[in-house]
Amino acid sequence: MDKGRIVHFEDDANLRGMIGRNIGIFSDSHEIVESAGDLSGALETVDRMHAGEVDVNVVLLDGNLDGGVGGSDAIIISKRIRELGLPVRIIGMSSQSLVELGAEVDTELNKNEFSGPKLIEIIDQLEEPVV
Repeated sequence: MDKGRIVHFEDDANLRGMIGRNIGIFSDSHEIVESAGDLSGALETVDRMHAGEVDVNVVLLDGNLDGGVGGSDAIIISKRIRELGLPVRIIGMSSQSLVELGAEVDTELNKNEFSGPKLIEIIDQLEEPVV
């Protein structure tokens, strides 16, 4: 993917900030354009994406927002994105496999193995979503 316009759903504000800084340091072509730290904010952002108010092509998705368990928030959010047919690629970023829990993500990066260059490599390798 040449230019990642990213929305980041993560409840840990420190981690959101760190990932945003890493993207800025390691990439000239990708940027975080929106973020949300709880399930209601994430679903509101998804609805704004659907309305054309938020223009993104990549979603970084944590498994649990608001103290959810077992990747439940990622399942809800990814299902909503897929139901709406939004042209985005979803990267699951959790300490557990979101695919195994039932979330509909395109690829995953374990939070415990996070590095800025690794995230940029994953985004670069994503194919552009079909519009």
